Amino acid sequence: MNFQNNTELNTKIVFTLPNFTTVRNKIFTDSIQIDQNSSLTHEIVLDNMHIGPPIEPAGFIDSMKINYTATTEKSNGNIHIRSTDNVLVHINVDSIYFKSFTGFISPDTFQIEPFEEDSLVDYNNISPNIRLTDVNLDLSIANEVYIENMFVDLDITGYSRNESGLVTDSASISIRDQQINPGLPGNPVTSYISLSGQQVADFLNILPTCLKSSGKIKTSGNVEISRKSRFSGGYKFTVPMRFRIEGDAVLDGNVEILREKDIDKKLRNAADKNLEEASLTLKLKNGTPLGGSLMLIVSGDSAHQDIYDIDHLNPELEFVKQINIQPAPTDPQTGFVSQPLVNEITLSLNHDEIRLFKKPPLRVGYRIRIAGTGGTVALRSSDFIEVSGLASVIININND
Repeated sequence: MNFQNNTELNTKIVFTLPNFTTVRNKIFTDSIQIDQNSSLTHEIVLDNMHIGPPIEPAGFIDSMKINYTATTEKSNGNIHIRSTDNVLVHINVDSIYFKSFTGFISPDTFQIEPFEEDSLVDYNNISPNIRLTDVNLDLSIANEVYIENMFVDLDITGYSRNESGLVTDSASISIRDQQINPGLPGNPVTSYISLSGQQVADFLNILPTCLKSSGKIKTSGNVEISRKSRFSGGYKFTVPMRFRIEGDAVLDGNVEILREKDIDKKLRNAADKNLEEASLTLKLKNGTPLGGSLMLIVSGDSAHQDIYDIDHLNPELEFVKQINIQPAPTDPQTGFVSQPLVNEITLSLNHDEIRLFKKPPLRVGYRIRIAGTGGTVALRSSDFIEVSGLASVIININND
């Protein structure tokens, strides 16, 4: 508050702010002493005060009032009194931060603080040839703010970065005029927004590694909010996912270790000349609508770090077997698998391949090459491809 005394007398000013109530529930009153023909700045700290209508508690605040009286001191002699003599009060209010607020606000717009998230998903085992066609994006917004009318506009942008951190592709999803249900301080109410269709599928098809969002909230009407009120949100992409595969897609399984205890003792102790023949029987259970091929890779070469680098296999210590995968039957109405397809496959092993099992440990890996679907297929989180195996060995014993 800035006080200006344009008189020839020292003056005491008593002022009241009827809109402000102290922690003792008293209307704020204060006083200052100001010298003749001078000005004075007086700061009032509003912390922990209550701001409300001065008369009618149910009314709305449309102005801030100040009442004040100026009392001049006794003069020591004759003074000049002019028609321009006066005492002036000016008020400047800084930004006000509310601990709580109850009332009514006219239509206003608030910006949502930008949000950014990196390293969304590890795409190492996801082929870029897989194209999603139907995905659901579910947003949830937990709101502890009571605002009678609240609508959100949100822009979500995904960026795909390469190993050097450069952006190679981007896609956006826009949400407009979605109503947010009002909550109360300490009692959040959750609003759900569900999006689907090509825009969501295109967003995921770029394989985003970074997500950024920004937006605004449009508000009006009755309000109740406290400093502890929270406004938060979350998102998730849900299955079933419908997609198509353009060309072949390659998926590498986890590498398993075959140790000495996993190999029959008779096979390990048999002389090379006594190994006549062996076969590897695999049970392949396909619970997906996808077909293609499965590559079995067996390696006894510890120097070969990446056994899926089949262009540099060591023929003396590694071998590969190829198996066809037929798609499981699907329901024509939903596109989901009706029952898994089970095949038992027998693979013959030659003499050199059998000898590898005498020198564990061995590394075993599966590479699945999924053929192009030609159309859209539906995949659920419960769908699977399972491989189990049983090796049988016939040992020819030489009596000599």
